[in-house]
Amino acid sequence: SEVATAVSNATAAAAASAGGENAMVPDTDDVMEKADRTIIESIVYALRYMRGEKLEPEFIKRYRMDIVTSPAVRDNLYRIMDEDSEWERMTEARTKIEGVLQSFREEEEEPAGGKGGPEVERAARLKEQFKVAEEKLNDTVEQERKVQEQLDELEKPKEKGGDDDDDDDDDLFGDDDEDDEAAKAAKEEKKQTLK
Repeated sequence: SEVATAVSNATAAAAASAGGENAMVPDTDDVMEKADRTIIESIVYALRYMRGEKLEPEFIKRYRMDIVTSPAVRDNLYRIMDEDSEWERMTEARTKIEGVLQSFREEEEEPAGGKGGPEVERAARLKEQFKVAEEKLNDTVEQERKVQEQLDELEKPKEKGGDDDDDDDDDLFGDDDEDDEAAKAAKEEKKQTLK
């Protein structure tokens, strides 16, 4: 607005010096519009230089006067740079917040939809591991039951027959009980003779 006031004052002064009030005075709206356009274009070029070419405000002020034509913009390049940084920070924050909100929405929708986040996947994996472990445990219990039945069957003949076990061995391997008694008696005789 200061620039617009200065432009309108300068136009009025130029008109007065050119021939008084009857001289052709350009329309103030056209002058204001042109001044606004010049300021906006200068800001756009300044931002392009700062962002794209990484030029410092002081360099732009001194060496890009032909492109950044507005004196008001050239005098406030540091402020423009600060405001641009603030704008960039706000847009990045907005993007991050939108991402967080989107992830919250997805987490709410996924359990209902059958999909899952890391915790849901972990729970499903643990549930599957639990099923496998339960099946292994049931198999082990069944094997233990079968082994116990086999042990019980092996112990039943001992309870009934008593010394029948020795007779079974004698049938298979021959009766060596008498040989053992004869060998013992021979050893006893040798011991007695040696004394």
